[in-house]
Amino acid sequence: MLISNILGAPGSGDTMEEVLADYPNICREDVLAAIEFGGELPRFEEAPYEATAP
Repeated sequence: MLISNILGAPGSGDTMEEVLADYPNICREDVLAAIEFGGELPRFEEAPYEATAP
């Protein structure tokens, strides 16, 4: 299962209970952790990548 699946569920109107019913192998804390992770993503910095020829 992808975190994006969990994050997308509430965006399409699913409740926490529906998410848990759709994914019986996860618990409420897992959903909350995914939401927290999703909230942290914009804070990651992009590191410039410079390609060098060998």
